Amino acid sequence: MDFCKALQIGDWNAAKEFLDRHPLAISAKITVLGKTALNVAGEAGHVHIVEELVKQMSEENLEIKDIYGYTALARAAYNGNYRMAECMLEKNENLISIGADEGVIPVVLALFNGHLKLARYLYSLTPPEILLPENGTMGATVVCEAIDNKALDIALDLVNRCPRLVVAKDRYGDSPFYALVCTPDYFVSGNRLVFWKRWIYSGFHIQSGGPMNDIHLNIQKLARNGSRSDCKEIIGSGIYSLSKLVSNLRTLMGIEHLYEMKLAHFLSRELLSRMKDQILISNDQQRTTCDVDGAILRAIKEGIFEFFFEMVKADPQYLWSSDEKSANTFSVAVQYRHAKIFSLIYGLDIKSALTSSVDPSNENNLLHMAGMLAPSTSINDIPGAALQMQRELQWFKEVERISPPKVHAALNKDGLTPRELFTKNHKDMRKDGEQWMKDTATSCTVVGALIVTIMFAAVFAVPGGNHQNNGFQFS
Repeated sequence: MDFCKALQIGDWNAAKEFLDRHPLAISAKITVLGKTALNVAGEAGHVHIVEELVKQMSEENLEIKDIYGYTALARAAYNGNYRMAECMLEKNENLISIGADEGVIPVVLALFNGHLKLARYLYSLTPPEILLPENGTMGATVVCEAIDNKALDIALDLVNRCPRLVVAKDRYGDSPFYALVCTPDYFVSGNRLVFWKRWIYSGFHIQSGGPMNDIHLNIQKLARNGSRSDCKEIIGSGIYSLSKLVSNLRTLMGIEHLYEMKLAHFLSRELLSRMKDQILISNDQQRTTCDVDGAILRAIKEGIFEFFFEMVKADPQYLWSSDEKSANTFSVAVQYRHAKIFSLIYGLDIKSALTSSVDPSNENNLLHMAGMLAPSTSINDIPGAALQMQRELQWFKEVERISPPKVHAALNKDGLTPRELFTKNHKDMRKDGEQWMKDTATSCTVVGALIVTIMFAAVFAVPGGNHQNNGFQFS
């Protein structure tokens, strides 16, 4: 049988027989893509063959790369095969530091594809020194991939070990600080829960101060065991009396998801706190490198109040964050309809910004920006065009109320006042709202007519009339 075919179908006896005749084949590249026998067996998922091949291979042979620059360990990490990775690293621990390209070491590949159990194992073996900023982008890449793929425990641990990674760039040119704000789900303000889920959520208690994996292990423990003792550790007194019911309905009601959400919120707060401390002691060049202003504006766009509040509380100068297009905290808060953030800014008594915030490209002031259509993400949760129009009008009037009189009459580059711009931009929404109201009124009229008809018939068809059996009054 062909050697490559034997490896692909998992026939170790045939493969071993071939290797006995051709011992050099164990390190030879046997495919057009430069894959060795170990690569072929690994990608086919045959763990037993991989284990046998690793026993016969030298440490140097395990470091052979295919034409794409991947070792067999890198492929195992990419595919999420824990046991394969484990047996290779037992033979050659140097594999943990060998990647395809700069920043693409095995732990990054595991994180990229969401293989978190394997990623935690690989991270625990990765030498800390290769993740330092002065040694390239690998460290920042690990933090960013961990944030992007819900492995905040890894990100927090690495930032604790090397805070300078906060202001470093990964292989894509992004910083961990910016990566954190790109995932609104990590923050309370990025999630909306119905009342009973909020009640359950508030009952979870997470303690800090343990090793990196302690909290993660608590999740696994909760998933495996619904006993009373475990519930005492995790579920607060508010829902302890329902612990058995929660255990039985955990999956149905999304209890595990809510706990993981609470855990993510806890870890993100811890991570933001560490990052904030590092930002405050960084110089201007480092802050520019990690795009602090861009991250703060992104937080406002996403409505992440906690992120914005913590940064402004630490250093009020971030109230004046802006980008190259002259967008600032005030204009972004108005454009994206985040009332809580705008109220915070307005409440700090820096109302001069209401007149000074002007977009030079079109000369729109803040009230003009309130007159522009809201991004779809800001009004999608409002049912019906009429209610959306109502919300838009309320927002415009509120910004108008607190704006100085001269802002009301200011003209933009097109010669429009804020109110004229509002009317122009919301013309279609107004028509849709009117049609929605007409359709709703028609539907209500039809339903009302049906109800009246049924009630009218019931009046003249009361059981107990002329015919006791059928209720009809007339024969």
